[in-house]
Amino acid sequence: MTIDQVVQAISGMSGDELSEVVAAHNERRAILSRQAVRQFRAGDRVQFEGRHGRTLEGWVRKTNRKTINVETTDGMMWRVSPSLVSRCGGES
Repeated sequence: MTIDQVVQAISGMSGDELSEVVAAHNERRAILSRQAVRQFRAGDRVQFEGRHGRTLEGWVRKTNRKTINVETTDGMMWRVSPSLVSRCGGES
């Protein structure tokens, strides 16, 4: 199904049908987020793009249900979405 077909299908839906689509979307996003969090463990060396496009590196200090706490090499703590974090080498 193309994006245009999806938009066309959505445009013809009732409010109740739209609510069901939104609920299904939110559930799928939650599943994907949980899967992403489970790929990281405390001590993993990771990187992510911080503010202003700067790549930051650090270590996972804690995984939460929806976020990962990362301590960067400069000692700052960041709470980052798991979809924005990637491994960058060995573990500490």
